[in-house]
Amino acid sequence: METATLQLPKDLIEAAINQHVQVAIAQAMGGRANILEQAVKQVLTAKVDSEGKPSRGYGSDIEFIQWAVRDTLQKAVKETLNAEIANHKEAIRKAIVELLSRKNSPLIKQMAEVMTTGMVSVAASKWNLTVNLFEPGKG
Repeated sequence: METATLQLPKDLIEAAINQHVQVAIAQAMGGRANILEQAVKQVLTAKVDSEGKPSRGYGSDIEFIQWAVRDTLQKAVKETLNAEIANHKEAIRKAIVELLSRKNSPLIKQMAEVMTTGMVSVAASKWNLTVNLFEPGKG
């Protein structure tokens, strides 16, 4: 009986084995594209809270994709509103001054009611509140 001996470089054998193992794993897991697709789907459909953090199972949790779209839109709206308000800052300031300077101003009446209600509710609580009222221009 005759035997033949074949010698192959170690790095060639390791590369071939590594390649076969990678192919076998990818096939067993449905291919790389499928793995990536499943990972993205899992991220997009994960339940999150109102801050986009992973859900703890309380309240009205939504999917991440819904939260992300809503959050992006809200930020865009806020940014646009802030820019528009900044454009009209002086006109808004003048309108507020005019409302506050009217005799029997409904704005002053509302402010007084809110302050009174707030002070009464705070006085009834166990927490302390200090209120300093001053006249504009007299510091």
